[in-house]
Formats: sequence, structure tokens, C-alpha cells
Amino acid sequence: MSNNLEQNLNEIEEMFKNGMMDRETYENIKKEIMENDTVQPPSQEAAPAAEFLAQNTNMQPVGNAPTAPPAPVAPKYYVLIAGKKIGPFEREDFINKIRAEEYGKKTMVWMTGMDENWVEAGTLPELENYFPDLPPSSPAAQAGGSSNNSSANKKVNVLFSIKHDVSNKKPFPIKINFKSDTPEEIPELVLVKGDPRPLSKDEGQIVDRVPAFKLKKGMFSGGYTASITIMSAPVSLSAEFALFPSAVNKSIKFKEVTSLL
Repeated sequence: MSNNLEQNLNEIEEMFKNGMMDRETYENIKKEIMENDTVQPPSQEAAPAAEFLAQNTNMQPVGNAPTAPPAPVAPKYYVLIAGKKIGPFEREDFINKIRAEEYGKKTMVWMTGMDENWVEAGTLPELENYFPDLPPSSPAAQAGGSSNNSSANKKVNVLFSIKHDVSNKKPFPIKINFKSDTPEEIPELVLVKGDPRPLSKDEGQIVDRVPAFKLKKGMFSGGYTASITIMSAPVSLSAEFALFPSAVNKSIKFKEVTSLL
């Protein structure tokens, strides 16, 4: 028995012991190696067992067959509306809601796979092509002109009312109602309290922040509306509340009224 033959037989025996081939394959390959060693001329060395296996079989190691990679998990989307988490939505369902203008670019969104921070929907590259295009500006605005009938430089009025029964002993709800003639995208708002009434968001103590949301068509009244509720800790009975945009807003004018009825 030549040294190469002995080496090859030892190699396939190790493969068999390690479960890389079944007994039938082992016996067949062993037989072929021995036959090849008998008939080949002395100047031709027997191929190593691993090379012989590659050339003469298409077998896979027993018990170690490759497995298909797991199918990717489709992301699920959540939105934050008036402080309430809504979802999850499948991707197609969420895109359909964007196309129907239920949610806009300013809607706060979180999807599986992200870190714990919520972001504006319009900042997600996979969603940016699904938001409806805004109508083009008027010819007068494009030409840099002005018109008495043009609303290009006018702010949209959004009315709101604040309702609450102040308590100095237990937490109590503060209900804020909104109304506008158009389906506006409301930016993040800040509810502050103070005594006397705060005149800006920097003068009072912040009660809560209201994430961006969109006004929807009212069911029983004209215009577009929304309603949110914020819980406040007990406060002085003389405390007053005020609502302000958290950043400078050049397109919406907020006006507080006693009632929206």
C-alpha cells in the first residue's frame, strides 16, 4: 500500500467518523481509491481524498446541509397622534393612509428596527415618494407679484379652545379642541401653565408637548377638527394654561376662543 493511498484512506475514514458522509458513500469511495491506486502508473500520484471527493461526487456532508437564510421581516409602523400611539400598520396599509392624506410629512412615526426615537414621516427615505404633491403656487406668486386675492402670504387661522376643571388635590384632564377651514398639518405644540397666565412658552412651566398631527374633516360640523386630552398634575386653583407652537410658525395663526360650537 503506497503512502498516498494510506493517507487518502485515513482522510475519508475521518470524514466518515465526523459525519461528513454516510457508510455507503464511504465504502464506494474507499473502493474507487483503492482501484485507482492499483491501475495508475507509478509516476502518477493518487489525488488527495478531498480532491478526489470534489472531482467524483456532488455529495454534501451528512447533517450539515446548508439552510436557506431566514426571510426578511417586513417593518411595522406606528404613529403618534395627540400623545397617543396608534398601530401597528403593515407597510402597504400605512402607505395607503399616506396617499389618503390621513397622515402627513409632519406625522411622528416609529417603525420596527429603528432606535427609540420617533421621527417625522417625511424624513424616512422609504416613504418620501408616497406623499401627495402640493399644488403649484399661483402665477402671480411665481412671477414675484402680489394680488389682493392671493393667499400666498396669508396665515391660515386655526381656532382652539382649552377646557378644564382645575384641581389642587388630584390630577385632572385638560381638553383642547381645534378647528380650521382647511385640513392643516399642525406642528408640535407646547402646553404651559402659570400664575398669571403665560404670554409665551418661555414664561410658563411646561405641562406637556403635543406631537404634530393633522386636522380631519368634522363628522357633525363644518370644517376640519381635532381634539386632544392632556393630564395635568394638581395645581394652584389660580393657575392658568396657554398653548403655543414649540417653534416659530409662518403659515398658521393660532387663535384661542372660549368655544368652537
